Amino acid sequence: MDIKLYNDFLNLEQWQYAVQQTVQGRTWEFSGFSNTNKTEPKFWYMDLDNDSFFVDTMFPKICDVTGKKFALERVYANGQTHGLSGNLHQDQIGGNGEYYTFLYYPGPFWNPTWGGYTVFHNPVDDTIYSQYPTPNSAVLFNSEILHAGLEPTRHCTDLRVTIAFKMKLEPQ
Repeated sequence: MDIKLYNDFLNLEQWQYAVQQTVQGRTWEFSGFSNTNKTEPKFWYMDLDNDSFFVDTMFPKICDVTGKKFALERVYANGQTHGLSGNLHQDQIGGNGEYYTFLYYPGPFWNPTWGGYTVFHNPVDDTIYSQYPTPNSAVLFNSEILHAGLEPTRHCTDLRVTIAFKMKLEPQ
């Protein structure tokens, strides 16, 4: 599967800003969906398209670190509490391998007993790849890969937050 992990993605100052704006943010809305099917269960959502840090600082860093030239389509934060598991879905259907998702885990702390993994399904051999939400790490994956954000366990009293960058490869 086309999935790549990036640890220690942001420097300390940048990471603190990302945590402050999202994990500790005050503009959450209970209006997010895993895909366009509005009958699916909702989760916490925060639009970040107008935050210059995510658009003008973090997005160019994604392009630099991955070595790929992307056009940013949108950026937002997802939030989940116990009972709000996502469903297996594709971020892009029929994208001819041109669409990617960069999923960043701001943290600032995560306990393994809290769950909250991101799972990726490989239909070729019917296996699941599971990514632990390590603070200040990210995964880049082809947006056609089936994936889901799993809910935190009942032991977690924090919001499980991810920041999703939806991007399209630009011609080289």
